Amino acid sequence: MPVRSMTGFGRASSTLEKASIDIEVRSVNHRFLDVSCKLPSLYSEFERDVVAVVRDKLSRGRVDIAVMRNEPTGSSSEVTFNQKLFSAYWSAIEQGITHAGLNDRLSKALGVMNALNRRDVLEVSQEVSDVSGEKKALLSTVADALDSLISMRETEGESLRKELLSHAAQIAKLTGHLNKLAKDSSSAFQEKLTQRIEKLQPDVEFDAERMAQEIAYIADRTDVTEELVRLESHIEQFKDFLKQDGTGRKIEFLIQEMGREVNTCGSKSQSTEISTIVVDMKAALEKMREQIQNVE
Repeated sequence: MPVRSMTGFGRASSTLEKASIDIEVRSVNHRFLDVSCKLPSLYSEFERDVVAVVRDKLSRGRVDIAVMRNEPTGSSSEVTFNQKLFSAYWSAIEQGITHAGLNDRLSKALGVMNALNRRDVLEVSQEVSDVSGEKKALLSTVADALDSLISMRETEGESLRKELLSHAAQIAKLTGHLNKLAKDSSSAFQEKLTQRIEKLQPDVEFDAERMAQEIAYIADRTDVTEELVRLESHIEQFKDFLKQDGTGRKIEFLIQEMGREVNTCGSKSQSTEISTIVVDMKAALEKMREQIQNVE
């Protein structure tokens, strides 16, 4: 399965017997799957079903769905005027106009407009449609919009996959270089320590066998062979995860583990050259960490 980004946009439409449906879906990155639906009041009872369709197709991301239901022009509607309520509003407004000394025609005209704009003074009533038979078409259109969204997420996901593999290849290359330097550094460190001890030998008494054990102990403390072996294993596992669908959380965890191994190599380092390589590896890991935040 292809890698998916969590950022995308999808749209779908369908024409029904009494209306048409237009659906837009947008998504951005999110730690979990968070679905927000904006439905017409006639479709409010279908919200749970719409969310279920989303959860069946997506695993992560902040998803916003907007559903528009459009009835043909000329559908029966009626505007009613609530005279009693208007009179109450106008009486209060007129008193205010008089109190302010604004008895001109313009002030009164504005006062009338203000009263007409009050809630429930003018009401638009529309024939309530029976939408029970539109549920199947609605969910099918939602699925189509999500498929459009997924297509866009997969296109962007492919770009992310290539970038992530490029960074992984860089870390693998640096790991190989670090492996060679670490072996050479360990031998050089033992030799340098032995030479320093030999210079002190004329003036200092020591147990040669014990000293050899101490040198071996210190060399073991600076050895990063195990860390590098685990790092190489993590890189291969990382490549495998990129071939699977919905592994963004697993890859996040894996990058954290890779970071721990690299940090340990840096803390054990006795070489400036090794420390420089560790810094480059950390930079590549940070880029991977930023990009993986948008992988589903």
